[in-house]
Amino acid sequence: MTNTKSSSVPFPAADDDFRAARLRCAMACQMYNQMPENATVEHRSRLWRNIVTTGSITPPCEDELEDIAAGRNTNSPFSKGAPYVKPPVYIDYGTMLQVGASTFINRNLTISDTPILPIKIGERCLIGPNTSIYAVGHPLDYRERGGPLGAPSLASSVTIEDDCWVGGSVVIMPGVRIGRGCVIGAGSVVTKDVPPEHLAYGNPARVIRRLVEDITESEHVQHQQISPVRLSPGSDASVTAMVDPTATGTTTPPPSTCSSCACSSVLTPLPASSPVSFGWSLPSFIRRFPLTQYCLLQALLLFISLILLVYRFA
Repeated sequence: MTNTKSSSVPFPAADDDFRAARLRCAMACQMYNQMPENATVEHRSRLWRNIVTTGSITPPCEDELEDIAAGRNTNSPFSKGAPYVKPPVYIDYGTMLQVGASTFINRNLTISDTPILPIKIGERCLIGPNTSIYAVGHPLDYRERGGPLGAPSLASSVTIEDDCWVGGSVVIMPGVRIGRGCVIGAGSVVTKDVPPEHLAYGNPARVIRRLVEDITESEHVQHQQISPVRLSPGSDASVTAMVDPTATGTTTPPPSTCSSCACSSVLTPLPASSPVSFGWSLPSFIRRFPLTQYCLLQALLLFISLILLVYRFA
């Protein structure tokens, strides 16, 4: 995990324009949260687009809200390409919020966002219930905060890349970037960046391990493994062996070059009748006997040795 060093941008959240933007988003969230469970995809999409619209920072009038809910507002570029977000949701501004259309977000999503820097949630993400994403901070020095009305707010960006799974009741702090394919355990507080394809959990969250093995390494190791070979009765100790392309009397298929991984080796398919090489060999007079006869010979030699020992000490 790396420390989050993203810069914060101060902005006067108490100004009238920002307060009007929050009111507009609050009213849009209220309509979304009142949506029935059996709402159509088009209806759900329209209400979500109303939350994240960038057309106006002022709250729409009551008639305009009804037109938006009914799909009669032709000025808003609504489409079906919206994420599936289960109500209720609580968002401050929504104008810089970007969520992938194939993402699923469970209930009680809270996003403390800003109209200054974006919050991005990628495609095919799963966001658990009661997740909170914070992109707003305040000065640590109480003298700089100056009370609720005059206090400057500090805007930061938050990014959740594609294919992430964020467990329930996770808190994501300002400036955090979660890499692609990550899994964040339930109840975690993410204060630092998480590299792609890693599992992280805890309070504060820490990286536990990598989730996806590097494809190049995986294929390289797989190509280094010896393929199993069929045993042919009567062959010379035909147990699994390495290929000897120069062996006489064998038919070796043409070699194939590995092109799907980083290794530069040439892969030679293993014929069924390939000889065996373990790095050592049996004596030549032994190799002429089948394995069963060799074992019987060893047993006979051991029996004779025992008889000689008994005769000697008798």
